[in-house]
Amino acid sequence: MIKIEDWLQDPLRKIENGSYKRCELKSPTDDKQNDLWFIFHYATRLKLDGA
Repeated sequence: MIKIEDWLQDPLRKIENGSYKRCELKSPTDDKQNDLWFIFHYATRLKLDGA
């Protein structure tokens, strides 16, 4: 079971049915742009958490 206090709690992720789901951008005109934004956000979060 996923705990709310988990370090993966993230504004771009939501918990649905016991698993993490990725939130989409509000204007999903381009799936590639959505993927690039998510990868950038996640990598930045890892760097900040590791600092």
